[in-house]
Amino acid sequence: MLIRVRHVSIPMRYRFGHARAGRSVADNVLVEVELDDGTHGWGECVPRDYVTGETVSSVFEALTAAIARPELLTFDERADFATAARAIADLDLPAALGSERGPGLAAAAALELALLDAYARREGRAILDAVSLVPAFSALADPAPPATVTQTLTIGDELEAALERAGALTGAPPVKVKLGLGLERDLERARALRDRFGAGLDLRGDANAAWDLATATDTLERLGTLSSVEEPLAGRDLEGCAALRERGVRVMLDESLCTFADAERALAKGAADLFNLRLSKCGGLFPTLRLVARAEQVGIGWQLGCMVGETGILSCLGRSFVGRVRGARYLESTVPTKSLEHDVTDALLDHLPGTRETRVPTGPGFGAAVRTDVVERYTVSRLALSR
Repeated sequence: MLIRVRHVSIPMRYRFGHARAGRSVADNVLVEVELDDGTHGWGECVPRDYVTGETVSSVFEALTAAIARPELLTFDERADFATAARAIADLDLPAALGSERGPGLAAAAALELALLDAYARREGRAILDAVSLVPAFSALADPAPPATVTQTLTIGDELEAALERAGALTGAPPVKVKLGLGLERDLERARALRDRFGAGLDLRGDANAAWDLATATDTLERLGTLSSVEEPLAGRDLEGCAALRERGVRVMLDESLCTFADAERALAKGAADLFNLRLSKCGGLFPTLRLVARAEQVGIGWQLGCMVGETGILSCLGRSFVGRVRGARYLESTVPTKSLEHDVTDALLDHLPGTRETRVPTGPGFGAAVRTDVVERYTVSRLALSR
């Protein structure tokens, strides 16, 4: 088995703002697995130190250390997809790729997805077929997967620019608006969106951990009813989130919810109504499915979110995840051809005209093909590892 790791740096078409970081370049890690029969598979992660504590450098270090461990990837390279998927599901890759900083969630996601992509492609299957093939998760598989899924309209710093990019829409899609920009601006943005889409709008907010409890309480009382507010408080304040819930606020956790242990802490403190799960943030397909199963068990809602700057690899998988795993409240994703200077895949992920409906990929593996010429163009560092 040959494993190639690449740091790709791709300019974004517009700047993304966050309470803890802003960016106009996507710095992602791509992992390519080559099995001994020549089959290739690709995975991706988007390491963010303010989310999982990882960086591009730490992901490279984690993968280098892991591949040197002969006991880690012991399954047969000639195994069929079902056998390989079950073996990969039994691994605790985030722990194996972790360090004193914590589990290697992003690193695990990129490696796990690349392995699954290779084994799935060899049989012409989709990665998400693994949901029904692994007994621990088979009950989560949607028995009648849809051909399209609905993507949330996400409003960042510039409301008008985001609406212009969305184009003319028939009906009101679910909308998430960034908050924490100051009380008057927050109120103005929420009012403008309700005026634009009507009183029945499914509007939720994302404070990006910008508020303390007093500010959150005052702002949310004045904003009126929101479907939920995501990561409202600084410092991963679970006690404060529980206090907001006691006041009738529906809280969605994001940066506070990366691991299964995070979920257990949040549940113990009564801090969440919904989980925002992301493949790169949560450690890949199987760790994310474990969080879905836990949420379903205790009656917590969940959505599948994305990391800013994802290429078509993760964007395809996000659509497929929501299409193949039952129960998602929302999907947040990107159209990489619109958000990045160039996508590294040939995926067709645009919305159907006048809607926020987007097709669920049907190709093998993650659902599309990698454009290796584009990968090479944006690669700034690389590493080759063999087993």
